[in-house]
Amino acid sequence: MTSILWMLLNLSLFTFFIFLLFRATKAIRKRMGLAVTIFFVFCLSSFVCRSLTHIAEANPQKSFIGAQFTDKQESDTARKEIETIELDNRGTYKIIFGFSYGYSASQKSFVPLDAFTTLDGTVSFQSWKAQSISLKITDSTLQYRVNGSIEWMLLGTDIFSQWKTYSGSIVLK
Repeated sequence: MTSILWMLLNLSLFTFFIFLLFRATKAIRKRMGLAVTIFFVFCLSSFVCRSLTHIAEANPQKSFIGAQFTDKQESDTARKEIETIELDNRGTYKIIFGFSYGYSASQKSFVPLDAFTTLDGTVSFQSWKAQSISLKITDSTLQYRVNGSIEWMLLGTDIFSQWKTYSGSIVLK
């Protein structure tokens, strides 16, 4: 619910900004002429487009942090399995943790191969940044710990950072 209210607040502020922008453009045209108005709109739109591109590059929707294992472990595994777990359901989007593992013939046990986190759903004015992923396999149980932060943005500016830690275990097949 908080995510939806945050999205509505951002959309309301953006709509108000566009309204003010049209009023300012109209006033500039009335006082300074059409050429200055076109220059003003061109400069403002290039600034906004550059800012949005910077935000998109700085905050990718997928975070990949975690255990990268050696090629020897991956080539030694007889089979490779992929599992996903829903860490958090925020109403409009979910934080998903995924990992792959295999059975190592030389170690006669399961070994982790890969781990990642991602967002699934409608993400608006929030981003997830994974900081660390820890995996530990004992017998046929994988224990995981995912640390990261949810960044809350207001019109593209980070306002609040919320630290999250998710941990649990899953039985491997």
